[in-house]
Amino acid sequence: MTRGNWVERRFDECAVLVHEPVQPTTGVPYIGLEQIGEGTLSLLSVGRSDDVTSVKSRFAPGDILFGKLRPYFRKVVRPSFAGICSTDIWVVRPTEQVDAGFLFYWMASTDFIEASMRGSGGTRMPRAQWEFVSRIHRPLPPLDEQRAISFVLSALDAKIDLNRRQARTIEDVMQTLFRSWFVDFDPIRAKAAETPLAGVDQATALFPDGFEDSALGRVPIGWREGGLGTIAAAAKQGVEPGEVVETTPYVGLEHMPRRCLALGQWGRADAVSSGKFSFARGNVLFGKLRPYFHKVVVAPVDGVCSTDILVIVPEESYHGFAVGHFFSDRLVSHADQVSRGTKMPRATWDDLASYQVVIPPLEIAAAHTRLSRPLAERMNVTVRANQVLVELRDYLLPRLLSGELRVPTGEKMVEAAL
Repeated sequence: MTRGNWVERRFDECAVLVHEPVQPTTGVPYIGLEQIGEGTLSLLSVGRSDDVTSVKSRFAPGDILFGKLRPYFRKVVRPSFAGICSTDIWVVRPTEQVDAGFLFYWMASTDFIEASMRGSGGTRMPRAQWEFVSRIHRPLPPLDEQRAISFVLSALDAKIDLNRRQARTIEDVMQTLFRSWFVDFDPIRAKAAETPLAGVDQATALFPDGFEDSALGRVPIGWREGGLGTIAAAAKQGVEPGEVVETTPYVGLEHMPRRCLALGQWGRADAVSSGKFSFARGNVLFGKLRPYFHKVVVAPVDGVCSTDILVIVPEESYHGFAVGHFFSDRLVSHADQVSRGTKMPRATWDDLASYQVVIPPLEIAAAHTRLSRPLAERMNVTVRANQVLVELRDYLLPRLLSGELRVPTGEKMVEAAL
């Protein structure tokens, strides 16, 4: 139930579609649909204008970007910087007496997304139609209350963004450690130079002091060559929709970010209508469909996933070593090159299992895992915390916008969560 001073407004009374076509120039941030998370209300990454050629749309700091192609993906963000974006993205600004944050959350609401889908044109590639969404209407509170509602919801989004950046920092540390030990072989070089590597002196002692020739080039003395399948296995435990509880986490390719080990979001098994694979926390999930998208994550929870995702179980002592390789550019590039199909290329477990690497002795791999495993868990603690915050935001959003919940109640719920 809305308050008496709320006024019914059409969307076109509250929002302006901005048309500023521009030819890409160098050094400008670029946002395509692939850079916007599905349902996350956040950017997964920012591209470069150097990598695009056709006409794009210009946006200013604070503009609302709404993915009009397949609007059910709920790709809505509000960047704090200027740049250019795909023409499959609307650039929207508020009119006077409408708060930009409130308008952003209105456009991100389930009601708005569903309405935009009803008015979409096209079947295989439906696009939202501005003429249709212009006629959407809802009661709007006074400007001060709009700002208060936006403030409550944005407080959650700010914490979600902070957690996401913390997870990325931890991931960077994990990748740096992997490259140091198993790509650059820093401990070996440090030992040969008699300059102990800071922080890992004990582990450095486990490494040889030189290299030898092999089919893979110069490799550490005593290390063996082998496929990744010798230190990891594919889990293929299938489950049917009725075999899991509704609240079981479900991961589809749409939930997996590109080039990021932290999952960030997932759905629920009650939305699953076909057979899936089960996975356990700590397993590696590898997107085998169009592997060039580089969708590889460490599972933060137990759950089920799409059959277009490989569930990989590394040997415990080799966990960190395996994660580093399955996430590496070289392995993903290999998977892309050997994938089968043209429009929908897929890699197989055999493709990954046969990929040759130089494998360290058990004690070195175990020492690395003792360092990397806690980092992976810290990363996934933030992932699990974010899932709770996202669910709270998506619970509050429609209720605050409709007046069902008042701002003071929302503030208390957010304070308790933060």
